[in-house]
Amino acid sequence: APTGPADASPEAMLMSTEGVIWSRGGYTWVVATSFSQFGAERLAQQYRRAGFRVGVWADTTGPGTTAYRVVIGQFATEAQALAARDTVQRQTTNQIWLLQIPRSPEE
Repeated sequence: APTGPADASPEAMLMSTEGVIWSRGGYTWVVATSFSQFGAERLAQQYRRAGFRVGVWADTTGPGTTAYRVVIGQFATEAQALAARDTVQRQTTNQIWLLQIPRSPEE
């Protein structure tokens, strides 16, 4: 059984009922940003219902504010993520961007 993104098929990296597992690291596509966690979760649910591997990342890097990033897919390598770019971009009119997920310190 796959244990992480490196073991998953390209389709499983993009389409899955399992959400993004932040501790596994890798790459993911940011498809939307909201300053409301509720709004981000609601949008993420739409992508989840469409079958995508989805997550919401609370980005606290900005000055005094949290941006909730809706992300699609979890890829072991940048090349795998780039191969899925067109598929992801077709899901939104927003400009998408690639996020490298930092690995958790405990792994």
